[in-house]
Amino acid sequence: ANIRSGGSAPPSWTLLKAAGDQQLGKPYKLGGDGNQTTDCGLFTLETFEKVGVNLGSRDVSEQARMLNDGGKYFTDRSQLQPGDLVFYKNTYQPPEGHGFQNITHAGIYAGDGKILHAGSTKGVSYTTIEAPGEIAGFGRAGKQLSTEEQNELETAVISKFGKRKYVKDAAE
Repeated sequence: ANIRSGGSAPPSWTLLKAAGDQQLGKPYKLGGDGNQTTDCGLFTLETFEKVGVNLGSRDVSEQARMLNDGGKYFTDRSQLQPGDLVFYKNTYQPPEGHGFQNITHAGIYAGDGKILHAGSTKGVSYTTIEAPGEIAGFGRAGKQLSTEEQNELETAVISKFGKRKYVKDAAE
């Protein structure tokens, strides 16, 4: 499917990075509540929520299914842009079986072959796009904002979340 026909673009990477970096170092726990711990689906859901985009579920396979239903799921890696979601399949066997495309993990593409995700070993961190496992596909959530709208949202995100960074300076 030609994703460009939707006229969509990922939310500003600057915005997502500001919202995601605020959680760097937060420990991973499957089913985490988002306060002291998080998991990959809650991390993507909350990070996108902070920039005004609702992914609709904390279940990453559901996030991918809904994006697919909306024509915003694609498999051509050459179309990948920072701020897009990267979905992985078969990274573990979920207790209830599998959902859309056997997707079990997700991260946010950060450019330069890296993703920002909530990983089971380091918690919220940056890693290579290949590290989590086999890529199932990609998703582009959100709408194209004008420069003015992006700047307003960026100011709001950074003022709201930038000062309440999860990690203490001494964490590493």
